[in-house]
Amino acid sequence: MQDFKYRPVAAIVSGSIVVLVDGMIAGLDFYVNGLASFLGSLPLYLLIAWVVVVFLFKPSVKITKESISITNPFRWIQISIQDVEDLDTRRGLVLKTKAGDFPVAVGVAPGRYTVARANKSDFKWVGNDGGRSQGVVSPGDILDSDSGAVAFVIRQQIRNFAEGKSGQVVYERPVVKNDYWSVMAGIALGVATLIQIVL
Repeated sequence: MQDFKYRPVAAIVSGSIVVLVDGMIAGLDFYVNGLASFLGSLPLYLLIAWVVVVFLFKPSVKITKESISITNPFRWIQISIQDVEDLDTRRGLVLKTKAGDFPVAVGVAPGRYTVARANKSDFKWVGNDGGRSQGVVSPGDILDSDSGAVAFVIRQQIRNFAEGKSGQVVYERPVVKNDYWSVMAGIALGVATLIQIVL
């Protein structure tokens, strides 16, 4: 299997619309009210753009035959395939390892509409045990959902690794890096926006 990278299209589309509207309002503010008004509201425009970039554009997951790279809003996690002991899809995709549980931001559980239109055939792909050690299949396993699609690929890679068909050990334990720059930028923009509103 080739490398699999997943970033929800709905998040990219909705984020792009928000950024476009934000930019149009900023431009209209500058055109109608002048430079002073635009600069006074600039922190708010940038804060909106920051929220979209961090929470909609940034999150992704990349799965190779050796590892899983998770990019969440404020954390980057690298996990070797052999370290994944189980997957939990009940409230969104979570990878369970001996080092702890790691949520996947793009592995969002399905909404009511997706669950309501699901039937037994939507779960056949997970196999007799649902791909989980407990033998339980949750709505988050539906292939039409973000959590189900990503979980399906991870389970395939785990199976291939266990059978010796692909992959090798690349990390002894999960590697976690926090994105402090994004946090500091968000705090700075939030404080600047608050000051702008109060003054």
